[in-house]
Amino acid sequence: MPIHLESQRLILDEVTKDDVTAIHRYASDPDVVRYQNWGPNTLKETQDFVQQVLDWQDDNPRRYIVLAIRKKSDPRMLGAVSLEVDEQLPYAAFGFSLARDVWGQGYATEAAQRLIAHVEERMPLTRLTASCDRRNKASQGVLRKCGFKSMGLIHEHMMLRDGPRDTMLFELPLRAATAAASS
Repeated sequence: MPIHLESQRLILDEVTKDDVTAIHRYASDPDVVRYQNWGPNTLKETQDFVQQVLDWQDDNPRRYIVLAIRKKSDPRMLGAVSLEVDEQLPYAAFGFSLARDVWGQGYATEAAQRLIAHVEERMPLTRLTASCDRRNKASQGVLRKCGFKSMGLIHEHMMLRDGPRDTMLFELPLRAATAAASS
C-alpha cells in the first residue's frame, strides 16, 4: 500500500520515476554525500537507485521504504527519508538525505519526526537505529531533536573517499516498546 504522510509544511510520499532529476541533484552533490559511503552519483547510478526503490515498493512486506520529502507548496523533491526494516528483529535502520539548498530550514527534522510518528502508529517495531559520520554535526542534531540517543562510536568503521570514517550509533526506543516495558 502506498505511503502518503503530511506534516505542517511537508508531504512524504512514494518516490516515482519522475524524481530521478531531483534525486540526482542532491545525490551527485559532493557536499551532500561528503559523509556517505555512496556518491557522488553518476546519472546512471541515480537511475538505477530509483529503479531499485520502485521495485522495493512492490515488496510485501516492505523491507526498504524510501519516501520523497516535498514541500506542500512545491512538489519538487527536497530529499528523502528511509527505513530498512530488519526481517528478523522488530527494529529498523533510519536514514535521510536532503538537498544542500534546503539545509538549515528544519525540513530534515520535520520529515524525520513525521516518519517516526507513522512508524509508532502503524508498524510493529520496538526501536529505530541510525548512524552517521562523527564529523556530521548537522545529522547528529537532527537525530537528537527526534529523540535518538547516542549509543557509542565505532572507530574507522568504513572507508570513505577522504579516508576511514568514525561512525556514531544512535537508537530511538519506540512508544510500543516503552509501554510494554513499563507494564
